[in-house]
Amino acid sequence: MASSGAGFVAAGAVLLGVPAGMYLAARTVWEGRPGPWAALLFIAVVALHGVGFWWAAKNAGAGPALVVLVLNLSWMLLVYLRVDMRDDQTMHDRGVTEQAVVTGWIRTSDPFAGVDDEVTAIDVTLPTGAAARLQLRGAHAPRVGESVRTTRDPDARL
Repeated sequence: MASSGAGFVAAGAVLLGVPAGMYLAARTVWEGRPGPWAALLFIAVVALHGVGFWWAAKNAGAGPALVVLVLNLSWMLLVYLRVDMRDDQTMHDRGVTEQAVVTGWIRTSDPFAGVDDEVTAIDVTLPTGAAARLQLRGAHAPRVGESVRTTRDPDARL
């Protein structure tokens, strides 16, 4: 009887600990403060996902194992997407918009990526006199001397 009580406590700890660990790991990554403990917690959660998948595949069959796998991959995708959105939200919250003047084009040729002498970045001069290079990421290249609207991080943390 004592072993079933210990098993019940262990199952309860896993059922409470895994979601709590997932939340804490994701939250620290989302907020942009991942330190060594957050990295260890993240690795532990990913390892627990693997153990949960293995256990479900061994004991419960393919259906529950597939459900565990989909949940695990969904969690990892959510963390990745939220981290990607964090930088955009930071620029939205603290970014300063100003006009800049295009001072030059940066041309790139990369036959392996299918890029053949295309303008992939521009050099601009900000109103403060500072220079910056902006990646176009497929956008149309403005003419040299043209004024463009830019958003910059005044704290230079991004």
